[in-house]
Amino acid sequence: MHSRRIGLVVLLTVVLMTLTAGLILAHGIPLWDPDGVALCIAAGAQYQQDIVSYNNNGAVVAWTDTRDLSTTGMDIYTQYVQSDGYRPWATQGVSVCTHTSDQYTPVVCEVRHSGEMYLIYAWVDERYDTTLGKEIYAQRINSDGSYDSHWVKDGYPACGPSGDGGDQIEPEIVPDNTGGAIVVWEDWQVTNDVNLFAQRMASTGALQWYPLAGITVCNHLDDQKNHAVISDGAGGAIIVWEDYRSGAITPDIYAQRLNSAGTRVWTPNGVPICDASGAQRAPQIVGDGDEGAIVVWQDGRGAANDIYAQRVDKNGNVQWTLDGKVVCDAAGEQQNPRMIAMGDEYVIAWRDFRGGTLEGDVYAQRIDQAGERKWTPANGVDICTAAGAQAWPTLAIDDVATGAVIISWQDSRSANYDIYAQRVESNGTIDWPANGVPICTFDSTQQDPLATADAHGGVIIVWQDNRNHRGYEIYDLYAQRIRDFDHQVFLPLVNKQYPQ
Repeated sequence: MHSRRIGLVVLLTVVLMTLTAGLILAHGIPLWDPDGVALCIAAGAQYQQDIVSYNNNGAVVAWTDTRDLSTTGMDIYTQYVQSDGYRPWATQGVSVCTHTSDQYTPVVCEVRHSGEMYLIYAWVDERYDTTLGKEIYAQRINSDGSYDSHWVKDGYPACGPSGDGGDQIEPEIVPDNTGGAIVVWEDWQVTNDVNLFAQRMASTGALQWYPLAGITVCNHLDDQKNHAVISDGAGGAIIVWEDYRSGAITPDIYAQRLNSAGTRVWTPNGVPICDASGAQRAPQIVGDGDEGAIVVWQDGRGAANDIYAQRVDKNGNVQWTLDGKVVCDAAGEQQNPRMIAMGDEYVIAWRDFRGGTLEGDVYAQRIDQAGERKWTPANGVDICTAAGAQAWPTLAIDDVATGAVIISWQDSRSANYDIYAQRVESNGTIDWPANGVPICTFDSTQQDPLATADAHGGVIIVWQDNRNHRGYEIYDLYAQRIRDFDHQVFLPLVNKQYPQ
């Protein structure tokens, strides 16, 4: 009996030590260090981050970095953070490109092919800005953070020179299912006219489509910009964008599909997803599971901006009501929707100004493949209506089996912006305390969160963090992992020997 009592005391001591270390078995508790782990706190600023799930164990983040601004200008760096918080690459990240010119706005995708797993990055590069204009470059990084032997240091151009000195900016990237990637960008080859072009790169960095300067996605008169892209699941891509062919202040939403050979499958210069009256902006896109897509956007056809969505099939035919179905048309403004696919349904979150608020809240809705709204109320479930401003919601899958998602956002309820999150069940039920749980409330500014699933039943959130540079507009990158303990077992805290 005495030994059993000792064993019980030891067990209780271990439990108490775990709890006091900051890991509490409750809903939505962050799993790593309080207020996040530092992905990069190098000199200078780290910002313009992108994030992607990687290796079924965590996430990779890419960013613009000014640690060597006086010598190499703005550079591109990256870091891998595993589900337990360990960062196996260099402490402050590994360099993707440090050419002696400015590089910025990186994007990254995970590539899996023939048993290999690696990453391909793209960014805007000014190394030949005075002669060729801004260009898009790309680089491949292996799973250990090293350069691939087929590529050159500082990357290959993702588009051959156009010869007119125009700029290529705003790259987006998706894998091509054969070991390479498809890059889409805004192209200023024609003075005062922004068009969309694309190029496919092989796993070796070789350009695959002709002309090498990129194939045309859309070059209709007037601008095409603010695009988003997904893989079509068949080696090609579907691109959606704001299109100004109908007026400089009333853009519409158009889309195009490219096959694996770079051929435009749909109507040249795109099919209209919505050309209703007013301005349609900020399109987002996810796949529909059948080589088509679901598109959501901010829509100004009414008295204020609302949220609409449309489905387009693999042949370029819209499937729902002409000009889209309503996701939310509540009184007041709804802006900047974000969307994630959950099987054959889709969760959409946005910033919402209903009820006379001047600062903005976060709402969300779930739609099915017919465009029908699944949650009640019809105009969305309130994710956060706390005091202050809530902005830039981002979504990630939390539990594929149950259809739950985690939504995170930047939140000024305590004067400075912090990072908060909420978990929503497939039926719209809010799991965690009203108005969300704090991810980081350090006494400084935290902003621009991005999130992705970590393949271990949790979500990793990365944000820009001002804690080390108060009084200056200089930011580092921090991250946190969050998980719902009502359905999952917990993981250990971050090992303190890991770089912080």
